[in-house]
Amino acid sequence: MTIPNNKNIRIDCYLAILDKTRKLYPNARFEVITRVAKHPLSPSWSLLNKAKAVKMPFDEYITRLSLELAYVVDKEGNLKHNEEVIAKLAELAEYSEKNLLFLVCYEKDPKFCHRSYIKKVLEIIQENHRRKGK
Repeated sequence: MTIPNNKNIRIDCYLAILDKTRKLYPNARFEVITRVAKHPLSPSWSLLNKAKAVKMPFDEYITRLSLELAYVVDKEGNLKHNEEVIAKLAELAEYSEKNLLFLVCYEKDPKFCHRSYIKKVLEIIQENHRRKGK
């Protein structure tokens, strides 16, 4: 399946230039997907620290992040789908179908930031909705 690039989802903004970018795009939505912002699509402190400490390869980091975002352990110790993440992804995918969305994080280079992964996930959700006729 070829996933089209949604130009409404931008990953070229990072926190150091957020104010400047907001001024250039006053009607856009800026989703700060960091742990500090307590965003459900951000990596845990544990994963971030481990990735930086051992210079984890990016593909391994993304694999671990995808597992971390997908599942939570409930009070009884059962593994469950992370409904908060699913809801946020659905919300952002729907919004960015027709509106400009910037995914914002600390990393300057989006190629080595989780926002590039989140963008791909949003595009896959959008493509699946189009295929289903939603």
